Amino acid sequence: MSARRVTVGEALHDAAARLAAAAGGAARLDAEVLLAHVVGGGRTALITRRDEQLEDESRARYAALVARRAAREPVAYLTGEREFWSLPLEVDARVLIPRPETEGVVEAALAAVGELSRHSRAPLRIVDVGTGSGAIAVALAHELARRPPVPAASVVALDRSLACLQVARRNAARHAPPGRVSLLCSDLTRALGPRSVDLLVANPPYLSQDEIERVSPEVRAEPVAALLGGGKDGSDTLRALLDEATRVLQQGGFVVSEIGSTQGQTVAALARDLGFEEIEIERDLAGLDRVVKARWRSGLGATA
Repeated sequence: MSARRVTVGEALHDAAARLAAAAGGAARLDAEVLLAHVVGGGRTALITRRDEQLEDESRARYAALVARRAAREPVAYLTGEREFWSLPLEVDARVLIPRPETEGVVEAALAAVGELSRHSRAPLRIVDVGTGSGAIAVALAHELARRPPVPAASVVALDRSLACLQVARRNAARHAPPGRVSLLCSDLTRALGPRSVDLLVANPPYLSQDEIERVSPEVRAEPVAALLGGGKDGSDTLRALLDEATRVLQQGGFVVSEIGSTQGQTVAALARDLGFEEIEIERDLAGLDRVVKARWRSGLGATA
């Protein structure tokens, strides 16, 4: 006897119940995203298709995805996609999943580009350190192509992982103007020459070992090298990034980096000690430290 056929609505109801019991959180949303991924047409189409019978093949695929989500695998890895800066980006288990708060890095970087372009019409060189999926680099290249007067700005995406660069390359090909993003294998900025960068951007690892042990199973499924910052407070990689920025930045250039939610004072003090000026710590919508923006010896005077 063949198995009973189920409708789209029934499959969705059953999956949401299973995910609520296993993973909690946004169980209904997760169930909808996964089903839309299987049947196509987006989440809104599920409403009009709720009485349709789900084909056996689709039902099996959906059941497999729901089982993996119930085991706390991130939804973005299951669908292979996460939206960032309104751009659908390819992601998989090789790269960190882009997060909404990282868009603050893009916003601060665009502000820095505006300041730089007021003082120079020369093409700007922007470098994204530890690019991962390429989210920041691709978002900047996509946005700057639409924003005169900096149409000649180029973005170099660095990562020490060739696997990450493969993902970033596909995202750049999908969303960035041709030739606007180049990729280079490098541990931090080691592959760059001195005074060769106008704007250095990054979302480096900044969690401490204690914080790693407290994160959700979904976060622990992401590459630990993209999360664990080193040192007691997780700031070792941030310290190395700022130190290298003093070598590669042009005079008056900017560094913009995501930071941990309690690292603002530490990072600001470190940047000040290294000789940076105009140091700003920007907070996210939750009021937590999230982005540092600092200028390298502009000659315009330092701010605390």
